[in-house]
Amino acid sequence: MDDMKQCPFCSGEIKSAAVKCKHCGKMLDESVPTTEEPQPPESSEPETTTGEPSDESPQEPDKKSLNKVVIKSIQNDKARFAFGMQLHEKLKIPRAQLNDLLVPGKAIVKDLDMEQAQKMVEDLSMEGIELGINPQLSSEDKKYILAVVIMLISIIVGIWSMKFKVMDEPTYTDTKGEKKTTAEVMCKEIVKKNLKAPSTADFPWLAEKVTYLGDNTYEVTSYVEAENSFGVMIKTHYTCTVKSISKDKWRLINLETW
Repeated sequence: MDDMKQCPFCSGEIKSAAVKCKHCGKMLDESVPTTEEPQPPESSEPETTTGEPSDESPQEPDKKSLNKVVIKSIQNDKARFAFGMQLHEKLKIPRAQLNDLLVPGKAIVKDLDMEQAQKMVEDLSMEGIELGINPQLSSEDKKYILAVVIMLISIIVGIWSMKFKVMDEPTYTDTKGEKKTTAEVMCKEIVKKNLKAPSTADFPWLAEKVTYLGDNTYEVTSYVEAENSFGVMIKTHYTCTVKSISKDKWRLINLETW
């Protein structure tokens, strides 16, 4: 046991000729640490991990508690003028913007938490002016509302387009020659009304195609030459779908031009 000694760091028994302690891993030529020093690698890691969430936590309540200070009422022009001068001096609001701002219901300051909003009301309160605090939508709430509105508009447009959708493949070929010509004439009148210069319209003698779709419905494909807004004659192709609802009445189902 004469060739053994104690490690100065952990008091474990090691050989006298040892350069490194087999118990604690310390090099024996290092200075003996004080009792206050724990193992630095283990103590430093939790400090860095616990510090990260603390930087983000103060931002969360700000997003959920946005408020704005608004003008609820103004008693007279004198109070309105005095309050405007106060806003100009304390909030540095340009005088050119005061006329539009000094209106009941207008927001004076936005993006405040409740404590800031209450303090702002106290600082700006004066005789003849009634201020209030209204909740303010966060950017996330605005994005959600916008997404819902866009979705509703898409649904309405989809339903409306399905209502007037024309069958891609006709069920029948032309079997009612007595209404084929009438359908062609009706489509010409409809197309003519949609031109920039109806009086210059020049239709071919016969339409390129007239198809009976069934249920007293006809599809007419043809073209027209007419002047545009600049007085230039242009050729416009169209597909017009009409339905006979009585002996002398027709209804436009769909009109496509290109």
